[in-house]
Amino acid sequence: MSENLGRGRPVLVVGAGFSGLVSAYYLNKAGFQVSVIEAKEHAGGLISSIQTSDGLIETAANGLLANRDVELMLADIGVQAMETESHANRRYILREGRARRWPLSFSASLRVAWFVVRFMLARSRVQPRAKETTSAWATRVMGEEASAYLVQTALQGIYAGDPNRMSASLVFGRFFSKTNRAARAKNFR
Repeated sequence: MSENLGRGRPVLVVGAGFSGLVSAYYLNKAGFQVSVIEAKEHAGGLISSIQTSDGLIETAANGLLANRDVELMLADIGVQAMETESHANRRYILREGRARRWPLSFSASLRVAWFVVRFMLARSRVQPRAKETTSAWATRVMGEEASAYLVQTALQGIYAGDPNRMSASLVFGRFFSKTNRAARAKNFR
């Protein structure tokens, strides 16, 4: 972006989440006169940390992939990037009030293993059906427990949406497409 592209024109950014703040930064660098408004008491949007008896819980992303642009932006605003601590890579799922590394019972784990076998050998039998939601698909192919504590939990963390309304074909269809399988196989050669 060239400097002074905006030549002082006013721009209002609604929301001081990560995207809003980064947008405001680049708009300001382009010469716009930027104002940011936020409905909540603090900036950050979905990104925050909550201290619990089980430890620190991140409500959204707990890391940022660093590249040259990110490093330049952080240096420009005076923020030092921190290395991620090794224990931050551990993932837990809250089930029945307890943080668990693996939230499934033995029988539900076996059903997930059976799904993996069918996925590898008879993919068409476990592929999403037309108009099937992600939670309905996961319940059908892996069972209610895996749907609730693995698939739905993961999708809420990734997409911040309702798995009872998300399209299984749109979210998972690429894993069943022959074109995508061939492209992925080519990348591993």
